[in-house]
Amino acid sequence: MIDYEKIRNTVVDLLKQYTGVEVVLANQAAHIPERPYISFTITSPMIANNGTYGRYSDGFDRKPVKQIWSITSHTETTDEAAVIAQKAFDFFERFYEVLAEHEIVVVRLGNITNRDTFLTVDYEYRCGFDVTFGLMNETARLELDEGEIETALVNSIRIERKG
Repeated sequence: MIDYEKIRNTVVDLLKQYTGVEVVLANQAAHIPERPYISFTITSPMIANNGTYGRYSDGFDRKPVKQIWSITSHTETTDEAAVIAQKAFDFFERFYEVLAEHEIVVVRLGNITNRDTFLTVDYEYRCGFDVTFGLMNETARLELDEGEIETALVNSIRIERKG
């Protein structure tokens, strides 16, 4: 299973440390920090990967999957929004080794785009991009998984294991 909380905390803590601004989960009924800040949304918690699980000697089976986050800077000026978004982008593009130490791989970065919005009587300047992470989905091996197939029926032909 993917440890969503661990991944979220790792990315948020490292991104906040690098950019110097608060990083918060978007679309919540929680306190919104003063601008500037960065919000994120996990738009795709797990994108399935065709294929099979790999069997590892530690008792776990693992399969690579992807996860997509949307990163947005919220600021008072359009230039500041671009600068903070660029800094976040640079973090994911240049410091992938730090994330890899936590078993998080940056697979793809999208373009930085304008995401400005009008708030009642004023604008909030925003820029953002998407980042795709490569993760490992792991599951503990069950006793039901153990054993070997002795016979199989394929297209009405019985195949038996030899040896």
